[in-house]
Amino acid sequence: MTTEDIKGEYLQLIDCFLKGEITANEFSLGYLHKMKGDGRLFGKLYDLLEEMFGEANSYTDNQDIYNSDPEFYITDQDLRFKAVALSEKLRYLE
Repeated sequence: MTTEDIKGEYLQLIDCFLKGEITANEFSLGYLHKMKGDGRLFGKLYDLLEEMFGEANSYTDNQDIYNSDPEFYITDQDLRFKAVALSEKLRYLE
């Protein structure tokens, strides 16, 4: 499998979220699961995807949890913003 193939898998997941085909919670959990089991990542691709791993890990749809530490937790809107930024970076990554 090539780096382009791997990148495409992650872009597909991100695009499903951005198109509203899956919820923020489904995206977050799916992304975390995919990254944890993916031993094919390295270099710039890994660095970019690892950033989003942290964001996905900080996502919560529970307002009480968010309010307990808004410096750490992020909302649906924040996650969407981060996903858009990652999508753009991935599309231009060579």
